[in-house]
Amino acid sequence: AVKFSPRGEVVEVGVTAQGGKVRVRVTDRGKGIPPEFEARIFEKFAQADATSTRQKGGTGLGLSISKAIVERQGGRIWFETAPGQGTTFWVELPEWLAEPPGEEDASRGRARILVCEDDRDVARLLVLLLQQDGYEVDMAHDATEAKRRVEERSYAAMTLDLGLPDQDGLTLLRDLREGAAGRELPVVIVSVQAREGQSELNGGAVGVMDWLVKPIDQARLRAAGRRGGGGGGGPTAPA
Repeated sequence: AVKFSPRGEVVEVGVTAQGGKVRVRVTDRGKGIPPEFEARIFEKFAQADATSTRQKGGTGLGLSISKAIVERQGGRIWFETAPGQGTTFWVELPEWLAEPPGEEDASRGRARILVCEDDRDVARLLVLLLQQDGYEVDMAHDATEAKRRVEERSYAAMTLDLGLPDQDGLTLLRDLREGAAGRELPVVIVSVQAREGQSELNGGAVGVMDWLVKPIDQARLRAAGRRGGGGGGGPTAPA
């Protein structure tokens, strides 16, 4: 919204909660969305103004990814626009209320999970989601750092991206299984390459608890974390 608003204009952001829903509103003062483009606005690589996009940067994936993430959390996203007057995007999500910690939650809160992810934005999102469930979380942004952390301390589970900069995730997984520290470590694959990786390893051949395709499915991530904290579980098909 900021990128496509004229210099000096204000982008308005508002949040309201009502009836168990949280609604976020973002309003810009840009050119608006042409009527002939409205039906395609959430498609991948869709860009209403290619000239402006080339000047300001962007891939045309932002709204498509946003829609996928919002809908996976049980919400919806829509917009209101007028050519020449700007656009308002709305996101509505179910209100999430933390339950009072019980005996099981207190025990789970002491568990620690390692997030191995080279994309720092995705890593921060994973950390946030896991911390919401009461876990302690460490991050590793490459295979070398992940190996060092696994050797230094015990983890209840690890999330693993397959596209790491210094070593592919499947090779890292095999290396971990050869050492005492990582031999029994429950692993959840979180990667755009999850389906390809599962096919290469013939399912759960190296003890992977779950295969999650980005955008992240928080419910499946939470379930996998609980299985990891409780000693692991069987692999399932990628989301």
